[in-house]
Amino acid sequence: MAEMETIPPGESRMGGKLAVFAALLCLFIASFALYTARQWRARAQWVAVQGEILRVEPSGWWDEAAQVNRRLRYVYTVGGVVYQGERFHIKEDSLNDLPRYLKKLRPHQPVEIWINPEKPEEAALNREYLRDGFLLLTVCAGFIALAAAMLVKEREWDRLAQRMDKGLPEGYRGESPLPSSPLIKEDGGALILDTGMSVFWSMGIPFLIVCFAGVAWLALTTETLNPGWGLSAYFLRTGGVWLAGGALAAAVRYGVRHRLVIDPGRGEIREHKEVFGAVWERAESFANVAEIRLVQDTWRPDNPLRYWLFYVQTRPNTSWHILHRHRDAQPSRGKYLEALKARMDWLIFRGGRTA
Repeated sequence: MAEMETIPPGESRMGGKLAVFAALLCLFIASFALYTARQWRARAQWVAVQGEILRVEPSGWWDEAAQVNRRLRYVYTVGGVVYQGERFHIKEDSLNDLPRYLKKLRPHQPVEIWINPEKPEEAALNREYLRDGFLLLTVCAGFIALAAAMLVKEREWDRLAQRMDKGLPEGYRGESPLPSSPLIKEDGGALILDTGMSVFWSMGIPFLIVCFAGVAWLALTTETLNPGWGLSAYFLRTGGVWLAGGALAAAVRYGVRHRLVIDPGRGEIREHKEVFGAVWERAESFANVAEIRLVQDTWRPDNPLRYWLFYVQTRPNTSWHILHRHRDAQPSRGKYLEALKARMDWLIFRGGRTA
């Protein structure tokens, strides 16, 4: 096995990066909430006046006086004072499909114009919320959940490694039971391993998938500007996607279970799977187990992340992979896997059958 570098307990390369990633997403959500609050205030305070389109060109024209490219110009009157405006939407710089909306307008067309009563020169033809911001909010929540799930998984590994460090003697060869944990238990002399998906795969990934599916559904069935949609309408749909993601994550987490049982009493190794009520089980006699293999896969020597491959080699030349919960991307976690391998070797080759 390749030489391992050590990382102090509780520290993790991936954990730190994911925490920073989640913090950045939270900052984006905070800025989005601030913008949404400002637009809500504008929607609540701005008033409508009648106006008229002077010029509209979706492809734009060059305004020599202002040295900018214009697409729209309209006129309106407030308190006897005539104003001109060029803004279509309150947040026009985020409206990518503006030309499509401008094609619906014609010169000299009467229109309703929304103005800031405190500053009548501030005006826009449209004050609706932009759908795309809420779509991005939905996806960001999915990535935050994914990062949180990875941090939870890393913490589980940390705790398991610490239990091994504290509960096992130096030179452990598998002769005594392993410290009990949510992933490793011994009951009646049998070693029971939770080999199911980690919280990252069972909850983080399903939640993110539903978030993306919800975004696709909203993007295909709604417009960028949806007349009459307030915050409640958008948050109802966004919240619905999150609830659906949470429901799927919970269903996968508690409806899909994998266990590997090393049972010296019956002299066999059993794989037990439950998928939403359906149960599969297979067993192999200890006599057919060739070896327990633990290999550190350095698939890219310059990459600090390495993968532990942990499986049961049986005769004739087949293998049972010990699934995600005991495949580790942190080199310092090798010790608990080595202790687990030693315990399995002891039960199968010493305690469960005689030479």
